[in-house]
Amino acid sequence: NVNGRHLSVLHFVSEWSGACNRLHFVKACAEFGIHVWGDPTWEKHLQSTNAQYRGFAKHKTEVPLIYASSKITLDITRIYQPDVATLRLFDAFAAGSAVISNLKSSDSDLFSKPELIRFSTSDDLKDRIEKVLNWQEQDYQNYVSEMKRQTIERHTFDRRLEQIKSVI
Repeated sequence: NVNGRHLSVLHFVSEWSGACNRLHFVKACAEFGIHVWGDPTWEKHLQSTNAQYRGFAKHKTEVPLIYASSKITLDITRIYQPDVATLRLFDAFAAGSAVISNLKSSDSDLFSKPELIRFSTSDDLKDRIEKVLNWQEQDYQNYVSEMKRQTIERHTFDRRLEQIKSVI
């Protein structure tokens, strides 16, 4: 029933399972002392971990500063959209942060070399975080600079509008 209760239940289940998925991965990497912004329920779920709940962040003013000051940004896609690149992915790269994502689609259309750093399991995620944290500073700067360049060159809203217009 598209107009009634069944759609609401489906939406709830999708969002709930997605929240459980995000919580699973965030708790898995809490040992690194990560900082989490968002809904106040995070505070309750992270109490017994090394993760720090930081509250809400204003999208236009605070989020870009958070990304710019973060060595790594974790990008966990929606469980029902595993092959959809999130805005977080592009915003964090544009701000100069490394991104570790569970994006399932091929990134060949998104980025040329170097590749997006991906994870699929909790162990993968922890391994990727350790890898990035152990990079030499110059290797880290080369990676984030190149991903920032590609993002600004290929993934701005103006560029997307050009692509849409060319199809219409």
